[in-house]
Amino acid sequence: MKEFRYSDLQRTARVCCEVAAAYPTITRELDHQPDQRSIRYFENFAQTTADWTPELWEAATLSCAMHGISQIVLFLLQEHDVSGINQRFLNRLEAQTQSNSRRVQLQTEECLHLIQALTDESIDVLLLKGLPNAWNLYVDPSHRPMADVDLLVHESDLLAAVHAMIRAGHQVIGRAERHFELCPAGKSGYSHMWSDHPDNRRGVDVHPRLYYAPMQVTVDCSTGAWERSVQTTINGSRQRCLSDIDAIILASLE
Repeated sequence: MKEFRYSDLQRTARVCCEVAAAYPTITRELDHQPDQRSIRYFENFAQTTADWTPELWEAATLSCAMHGISQIVLFLLQEHDVSGINQRFLNRLEAQTQSNSRRVQLQTEECLHLIQALTDESIDVLLLKGLPNAWNLYVDPSHRPMADVDLLVHESDLLAAVHAMIRAGHQVIGRAERHFELCPAGKSGYSHMWSDHPDNRRGVDVHPRLYYAPMQVTVDCSTGAWERSVQTTINGSRQRCLSDIDAIILASLE
């Protein structure tokens, strides 16, 4: 594996993250048009990178992948004239974008299949965080990389839910203190260095409660979460997920 200087990674990450800051986290139904903020960030990017060496562009590619912003950086850059941008860098971002698009597609299909399997056995389930965000807050769901998908079930249904998911084609690959981790049967490995590669493990975490333990203090966010849950649309399918306030509380604790 190619080695990079930390200073190069830090420098390129700062520049690329500044571009990513112009991303419009809006519902997918809205048409996005470049605004003055996006134009300004692009101009700053073009000027800053004008004298970058090939090594810095390589570091930038890795920085984008490490921060999970390859897709949105490419999306924003392509709104402008990219003729002065390193073509190898753009090609690598395009490859990562296509890879993550396939991964999100698989994660969505697998998750909806599992939810249907749980519903068929009268097990209530809520979607947490990643998938609802990807399909409702991003211009394109593939712009939101996900290592895994999180589901919430009632505590009394946890073991039944795990067994239902096994029957639906998943396998248990781990159990943390408060949740089970599963993945598609026979797909528990990592075959590619980029975490968002579709062939890498696509985990599903099943939680009985919304626990989080920062600094050894356990916080339980579960109270009222089921009652406040809302309907959302995932790839044309209506599903239940956390309310906005519960999603914000959970994200802020993490």
